[in-house]
Amino acid sequence: MPRQESQKRKLTRFPISRLKRIMQLNEDIGKIGASVPVVASKAIEMFLTEIVELTLREAKKKNSSRMSPEFINRAIESNPKFEFLKNMEQFKSKE
Repeated sequence: MPRQESQKRKLTRFPISRLKRIMQLNEDIGKIGASVPVVASKAIEMFLTEIVELTLREAKKKNSSRMSPEFINRAIESNPKFEFLKNMEQFKSKE
């Protein structure tokens, strides 16, 4: 069983070559060290893991089996670490 879990983790990695290409599109960024896209990939993976876990927790509070944008908004608002996402248009509450 642990072997399957490690295989799944490999599938969730972000493509390092694509990240490097995206970084190089920015004219302000010069040369990129070989480890930078690897670290950025891991950071993105950890960020998304935490957002998904918080969203899942919010969905379970409401006995929902599906995650929806409403639960993402609640997860963002409940955690001060994600305060920077509150200003994004996609996450603004529609009142």
